[in-house]
Amino acid sequence: MTEQPIIRAHRRRSLFAGGHSDAEGGFGSLARTLNEMVEQYPHDEAGLLRALHHRVQVAKGARRRSRWFGGRFYNWMSREDPDYVQMSGTHLRQTLTVAGIETPAPVVPAGEYLLRLDVAEKARDLLLARRDRT
Repeated sequence: MTEQPIIRAHRRRSLFAGGHSDAEGGFGSLARTLNEMVEQYPHDEAGLLRALHHRVQVAKGARRRSRWFGGRFYNWMSREDPDYVQMSGTHLRQTLTVAGIETPAPVVPAGEYLLRLDVAEKARDLLLARRDRT
Protein backbone atom coordinates (compact mmCIF):
# COMPACT_ATOMS: atom_id res chain seq x y z
CA MET A 1 0.00 0.00 0.00
CA THR A 2 1.32 3.44 -0.90
CA GLU A 3 1.45 6.23 1.62
CA GLN A 4 -1.19 8.93 1.27
CA PRO A 5 -0.02 12.32 -0.05
CA ILE A 6 0.73 15.00 2.54
CA ILE A 7 -1.49 17.59 0.83
CA ARG A 8 -4.62 17.30 -1.29
CA ALA A 9 -6.78 20.02 -2.84
CA HIS A 10 -10.25 20.27 -1.29
CA ARG A 11 -13.55 21.34 -2.75
CA ARG A 12 -14.93 23.94 -0.36
CA ARG A 13 -18.61 23.84 -1.35
CA SER A 14 -20.90 21.62 0.68
CA LEU A 15 -23.19 19.05 -0.88
CA PHE A 16 -26.15 21.38 -0.44
CA ALA A 17 -24.47 24.63 -1.52
CA GLY A 18 -26.47 27.12 -3.50
CA GLY A 19 -30.09 27.55 -2.74
CA HIS A 20 -32.20 30.52 -1.79
CA SER A 21 -29.71 32.60 0.23
CA ASP A 22 -27.14 32.55 -2.58
CA ALA A 23 -29.70 33.42 -5.23
CA GLU A 24 -30.89 36.43 -3.26
CA GLY A 25 -27.43 37.46 -2.03
CA GLY A 26 -28.65 37.02 1.55
CA PHE A 27 -26.92 36.66 4.89
CA GLY A 28 -25.46 33.26 3.97
CA SER A 29 -23.51 34.83 1.14
CA LEU A 30 -22.17 37.58 3.43
CA ALA A 31 -21.23 35.09 6.16
CA ARG A 32 -19.42 32.86 3.66
CA THR A 33 -17.47 35.86 2.30
CA LEU A 34 -16.43 36.95 5.82
CA ASN A 35 -15.40 33.38 6.68
CA GLU A 36 -13.23 33.19 3.55
CA MET A 37 -11.55 36.48 4.49
CA VAL A 38 -10.81 35.23 8.02
CA GLU A 39 -9.44 31.94 6.68
CA GLN A 40 -6.86 33.82 4.62
CA TYR A 41 -5.57 35.94 7.51
CA PRO A 42 -2.37 34.48 9.06
CA HIS A 43 -2.43 33.35 12.69
CA ASP A 44 0.14 34.12 15.34
CA GLU A 45 1.62 31.01 17.00
CA ALA A 46 -1.07 30.84 19.69
CA GLY A 47 -3.84 31.19 17.11
CA LEU A 48 -2.29 28.56 14.85
CA LEU A 49 -1.98 26.21 17.82
CA ARG A 50 -5.68 26.69 18.66
CA ALA A 51 -6.72 26.18 15.03
CA LEU A 52 -4.59 23.05 14.64
CA HIS A 53 -5.85 21.62 17.92
CA HIS A 54 -9.46 22.13 16.81
CA ARG A 55 -8.89 20.67 13.34
CA VAL A 56 -7.05 17.65 14.70
CA GLN A 57 -9.94 16.98 17.09
CA VAL A 58 -12.43 17.22 14.20
CA ALA A 59 -10.41 14.68 12.18
CA LYS A 60 -10.12 12.34 15.17
CA GLY A 61 -13.90 12.54 15.62
CA ALA A 62 -14.32 11.66 11.94
CA ARG A 63 -11.95 8.74 12.44
CA ARG A 64 -14.00 7.41 15.37
CA ARG A 65 -17.23 7.80 13.39
CA SER A 66 -15.77 6.08 10.33
CA ARG A 67 -15.92 2.72 12.12
CA TRP A 68 -19.65 2.32 11.44
CA PHE A 69 -21.97 3.03 8.53
CA GLY A 70 -23.86 5.91 10.14
CA GLY A 71 -20.59 7.64 11.00
CA ARG A 72 -19.21 7.21 7.49
CA PHE A 73 -22.45 8.67 6.13
CA TYR A 74 -22.17 11.63 8.54
CA ASN A 75 -18.53 12.18 7.49
CA TRP A 76 -19.58 12.11 3.83
CA MET A 77 -22.40 14.61 4.42
CA SER A 78 -20.21 16.97 6.47
CA ARG A 79 -17.14 16.43 4.25
CA GLU A 80 -15.02 15.55 7.27
CA ASP A 81 -12.08 13.29 6.54
CA PRO A 82 -10.67 10.83 9.10
CA ASP A 83 -7.16 11.10 7.62
CA TYR A 84 -6.88 14.80 6.75
CA VAL A 85 -7.53 18.23 8.28
CA GLN A 86 -9.02 21.02 6.21
CA MET A 87 -7.32 24.44 6.02
CA SER A 88 -6.73 27.44 3.80
CA GLY A 89 -3.54 27.92 1.83
CA THR A 90 -2.37 30.60 4.28
CA HIS A 91 -2.70 28.30 7.29
CA LEU A 92 -1.27 25.37 5.34
CA ARG A 93 1.87 27.38 4.62
CA GLN A 94 2.20 28.30 8.30
CA THR A 95 1.65 24.71 9.42
CA LEU A 96 4.15 23.25 6.96
CA THR A 97 6.74 25.83 8.04
CA VAL A 98 6.32 24.79 11.68
CA ALA A 99 6.61 21.10 10.67
CA GLY A 100 9.79 21.82 8.68
CA ILE A 101 8.26 20.89 5.32
CA GLU A 102 8.72 23.02 2.22
CA THR A 103 5.44 24.36 0.86
CA PRO A 104 4.73 23.25 -2.72
CA ALA A 105 4.60 26.06 -5.29
CA PRO A 106 0.94 25.70 -6.34
CA VAL A 107 -0.42 26.43 -2.82
CA VAL A 108 -2.36 29.72 -2.93
CA PRO A 109 -3.68 31.64 0.11
CA ALA A 110 -7.32 31.50 -1.02
CA GLY A 111 -7.12 27.80 -1.84
CA GLU A 112 -8.69 25.13 0.34
CA TYR A 113 -6.50 22.13 1.14
CA LEU A 114 -6.42 18.92 3.12
CA LEU A 115 -3.31 18.23 5.20
CA ARG A 116 -2.58 14.71 6.37
CA LEU A 117 -3.52 14.28 10.03
CA ASP A 118 -0.11 13.07 11.23
CA VAL A 119 1.58 16.19 9.81
CA ALA A 120 -0.98 18.46 11.50
CA GLU A 121 -0.40 16.61 14.80
CA LYS A 122 3.38 17.00 14.41
CA ALA A 123 3.03 20.77 13.87
CA ARG A 124 0.62 21.05 16.81
CA ASP A 125 3.02 19.15 19.07
CA LEU A 126 5.94 21.36 18.00
CA LEU A 127 3.91 24.49 18.75
CA LEU A 128 2.94 23.05 22.16
CA ALA A 129 6.60 22.39 22.93
CA ARG A 130 7.54 25.96 21.91
CA ARG A 131 4.78 27.38 24.08
CA ASP A 132 5.81 25.28 27.08
CA ARG A 133 9.44 26.45 26.78
CA THR A 134 8.46 30.09 27.17
